[in-house]
Amino acid sequence: MRDYGKVSTAIFTDPKSVAWNDEIFRIAIYLLAGPHSNLIGCFRLPLGYASEDLSKPIDAISKAFEKLEKDGWILFCQRTKWVWIRKYLLYNQFESQNVAKAAIKAFGRIPPEVSFYEECFSKTKSYGKWKWNRLDLSVRLTEAKRKPNGSHSDTLAIPEPEPEPEPEPKPEPAHILKEAVSIYNEMAGRVGLSRVQKLTPTRQKHLRARLEDCGGLDGWRTACAKVEASSFLRGEESDRGWKANFDFMMRQSRFTSLMEGQYDRPAGRRGSSKESPSERFERMKREGKL
Repeated sequence: MRDYGKVSTAIFTDPKSVAWNDEIFRIAIYLLAGPHSNLIGCFRLPLGYASEDLSKPIDAISKAFEKLEKDGWILFCQRTKWVWIRKYLLYNQFESQNVAKAAIKAFGRIPPEVSFYEECFSKTKSYGKWKWNRLDLSVRLTEAKRKPNGSHSDTLAIPEPEPEPEPEPKPEPAHILKEAVSIYNEMAGRVGLSRVQKLTPTRQKHLRARLEDCGGLDGWRTACAKVEASSFLRGEESDRGWKANFDFMMRQSRFTSLMEGQYDRPAGRRGSSKESPSERFERMKREGKL
């Protein structure tokens, strides 16, 4: 994801954008300079991502996309969830040959299944500046187009696209995350564990991943019930006052162990018949060995 992006001043004077309401205009700015955009104005953006980022219902995002598409500002592929800002490169020319080469890599990642695939390539060649020092990069742009089987043309070698990063957890609506925290806090209050006070961005990311691991809120309730039923996780077997907390559940390895039942133990003993140090001390006192 990008930390910042550029917005051409043309958006403030174009007759179509001037006629947009504030909500449509904000979403347009989000598409131009948001965390999912890139240097070619063509990227994958499921509506759920935008809904989470902008704290807007998915229906509102969908209607905004429809308006922007009707005005000829974007094209959105419902099947692949890719969006293309149609005149992005008309107002955002490449500043150097290296930037253009990076753009070619970005174009190489667009899947052929995208509904506007052909139009995107043909229009872009007419918008972008592709020639530097007699090097015609528009040829490479053409060769970057994938064949239906996903391979590239052999007529000209081009840099291999960089590996796609590991996909982020599927965004959950904000109210789902809040409900998950509420379920945890209710359980924590019953058994004396620390309650969540602040859901930081890092915690949000991990909570989305754990909800995906367990299949949603029902699985999350099961996980919290397992914590509540475990004497070890409640801290009853620790001599140093250790107890499980929310961040313990956010760790993938610990959460997997929890769901697989590795902490499902009755109260009184940690693991099998092995005594804790304090239990051993008290027994030896009773037996007169101390």
